[in-house]
Amino acid sequence: MVCLPIEYLAGWLFSINPANVKEKIRDNLIKFQIECNKALFRYFFGTQKRVIEQNSVEIKLLEELADLSQQKANLTASISEKKKQLEKLREERLKNEPELFD
Repeated sequence: MVCLPIEYLAGWLFSINPANVKEKIRDNLIKFQIECNKALFRYFFGTQKRVIEQNSVEIKLLEELADLSQQKANLTASISEKKKQLEKLREERLKNEPELFD
């Protein structure tokens, strides 16, 4: 007796030449083999397509994050500059006030 693990059954059926089987099961074998081809294609290329799409989305998000980080840095620099200007203006104003006691 020959035994074949169940996980190998589909691959073994896929390897059978339809010309070598009885005519009454030939159509079913061909349908099975076509479905195997489709399932393998969906598994390998569908996964690859999904990975490519996810990578594209990830790249886009990373680019947006980089842009936002640059905008944040520009805003932070602008805020710092405005605070310096305000502080300088306040210092100038205080210098011009008369002192009560010399």
